[in-house]
Amino acid sequence: MSHSLQARSAIFAIAMLGMLGASACAPHRVETTSSGEVALSPMPSRRASDVLASWPAKQRETGTMVIAKYGEPAIVGDRMLVWFNNGPFVKTFLLRDSQAHDFPMPHMDYLTQTVKHTVPASKLDAADPDHAHQM
Repeated sequence: MSHSLQARSAIFAIAMLGMLGASACAPHRVETTSSGEVALSPMPSRRASDVLASWPAKQRETGTMVIAKYGEPAIVGDRMLVWFNNGPFVKTFLLRDSQAHDFPMPHMDYLTQTVKHTVPASKLDAADPDHAHQM
């Protein structure tokens, strides 16, 4: 066996051991994406409703509504709940502590949702005059 093939085999074996070790330490959910790729998602080790019990009322109410619509989050932390690929959203973050945000007017943010959106290059140039000069 050549040295490069041995090196690749060793790297593959180390990667597999790392994956098996991570799988053994924490439960995962196996999912198939729309493109057919297989992904491992961590299963929550505690229930979101238990964490939400100590959160402020607005965040608790929002969390309860999001759980009712999309199920338990993939990540449950003391200060954050995170869902992936829930409905039209790539990610949804619900924060225990709200953050001040001044656009379009002053308000407090505690929910962030991300969507995929393709923007034509011509629109990027129009939105960022400096971008057109860099090309």
